[in-house]
Amino acid sequence: MQTGVDNINSAVIKTVAAINTITFPIGLGFATIAVPATSIILGTAWADAAQYVAAFAIFSTLRIVQSPFNTLMTLRGHTRLLNNLVWLEFIVFVVMCALLIPTHYLMGLILARMTAVIVQLLFALISAKNHCGVSLKSVASSIVRPAFGASLMSALVHFATIQIEGDLAKLS
Repeated sequence: MQTGVDNINSAVIKTVAAINTITFPIGLGFATIAVPATSIILGTAWADAAQYVAAFAIFSTLRIVQSPFNTLMTLRGHTRLLNNLVWLEFIVFVVMCALLIPTHYLMGLILARMTAVIVQLLFALISAKNHCGVSLKSVASSIVRPAFGASLMSALVHFATIQIEGDLAKLS
């Protein structure tokens, strides 16, 4: 039975790596081009919403990272644990909203959501390790490699966008 468990854990790690290879560049890339994308898609009247669009792109990407671990814990019968993780995310969100909204307004709401997502992701990874035997080293490599590549891509897109905007400004 142990080889079956190892095979399932290996499949989950490969799934996480494959998902992250696709979603990290999309999420970070869209966050990088949020300003022009928001203006093009929603119009220039919505240009101030770009910072919120970028934040939503990032934490939506983080939410996707957790999905294979949720499936693994469901298959292993740890549904109560998943229930507790949902409640943990909700409690962290409410507490962070109470702390951040009075001073940061709408951005405080987004920061509260981001914090809740990160806390739940960390606890989901620890729970997958403790209850399902998933190696955190394997998890880290399946997250860090795609995140690093996507970050480099995002930086290149950012600098290319700045260069293009500068060239367009010279033309006008």
